[in-house]
Amino acid sequence: MIEEAADELAYGSLAQLRAEHLGMLRSWRRSEGADAEVIVAFRRRIAATGAVLSDEADRETAQDFLDYWDAQLLSITDGGGAPQLDLQLAPFQPDVGSPAVAAAPPSEPKPEAAFDSKDIRKNIEASEQLRLSALARQWRQSNRVASYLLSGAALSRAAAFRQNDPEIEAFVAASERRVRERKRRRIWRVGVTAICTLAVLAFGGYQFYRTEISRKQADLNYRRYYKIATRAAENIEISSQGDTSAVQSLLGQVALIDPPRAQQLEAVRKTLVGALKPGAEPQGVQIRVCDALVGNLMHPSVDGLTPSGVENLLSVLSAISPSQWANPAWNDARAGARRAAAWLLAAGEDDFSLNEQAQALFDTLKRNIGLTPPPTGRVSLHFADTAKANAADVTQGLKNLAWQVQAAPEPAPDMPASEVRYGTPKDAAQATLLAADLRKCGFEITPAPMKPGIPAGTLEVWLAGSTTARCAPGAG
Repeated sequence: MIEEAADELAYGSLAQLRAEHLGMLRSWRRSEGADAEVIVAFRRRIAATGAVLSDEADRETAQDFLDYWDAQLLSITDGGGAPQLDLQLAPFQPDVGSPAVAAAPPSEPKPEAAFDSKDIRKNIEASEQLRLSALARQWRQSNRVASYLLSGAALSRAAAFRQNDPEIEAFVAASERRVRERKRRRIWRVGVTAICTLAVLAFGGYQFYRTEISRKQADLNYRRYYKIATRAAENIEISSQGDTSAVQSLLGQVALIDPPRAQQLEAVRKTLVGALKPGAEPQGVQIRVCDALVGNLMHPSVDGLTPSGVENLLSVLSAISPSQWANPAWNDARAGARRAAAWLLAAGEDDFSLNEQAQALFDTLKRNIGLTPPPTGRVSLHFADTAKANAADVTQGLKNLAWQVQAAPEPAPDMPASEVRYGTPKDAAQATLLAADLRKCGFEITPAPMKPGIPAGTLEVWLAGSTTARCAPGAG
């Protein structure tokens, strides 16, 4: 598909071109899209403007504008109607003042060739793959600017080529994540609107509703998040009626943990580190923000972060003090961080590697959450018949979390509920942490009342039922 040649008036200078480019961007963002014909005409005028640009830096800037609008045009047109990516700046013409320059030379007529349907289909597919590869490269070279990403029918067509090229695969995957995120935001907006309407009707006014909820916010946040703390970060939603603007703002900062600019990295880090200092925010708010951060550290979420994003994430988590992690109210958040760190350690350097600074921060985090040095309690495992299927996985998972697990699990009679048993008061804190670690594996388990007779330093795990969740990567 070749664009028809057309004479277009060149802009008189790069400044005029830049002003028009900015105007197009503002129009694009206000309307969430633009007419393809408008973009085609603008591209031709950009190309024509090359005739009045002699400075290499100015020409390079104009070519960048042209490449950007090529990508935008490709993102909104289908494989059968998009122009070729061969439009270049016109050569500099010293004697031209404000010329009308052809944006693209007319194509020479070519003798018709006899193609069968397979040849035509192969040529169309090859052309489409080349277009997608070019668009994927532009997206990567732009530091993964979201405006390059696809959606709708264009994304559906691109998905058919994802196995042919690693860059297309990464580009399509990022586009799909953006589509899912937009869908989540739309659902969230609908949910918030419905909840606010119900709140106004139930409590007689929005202001009274906010005042009442604010007084109970910290406790409500913790109870709600306790139920979903084992989920990955993509399942963390800001959609409940109790969220204050402070919580929304901090969770919004968590979403920006891996921004494209270095100055934004530092700003996000300072905001989150400050919010997580003891007493800076209500404890329930801090735990929720911590859980969201830990969700980003879990595999596979961490695979989508750049090295700078990983370092920024570890910098915030490692700044949480050991005394905060040791607080009983933080047990589930601490268990989530321990599980995320253990999975990354089990992945090995081939699948997950850190630079020197990030490794130092990771080591600090491991010390703060009790992975190094390991817990002192010895763990014996007892599985009822219904839980035997999880024996190998639980054993390896607890070893990854640095628990000293006895050599082989022991059988147990059928029990109404799972529990962690201990025999002396000094083992109570360790039993509570062990129960939190097992809850992250999907078990409904709590510490039992102290049972005299169990040796000091020994913790007994009695599992009454099975779970489909996994405690250890690759465990059976």
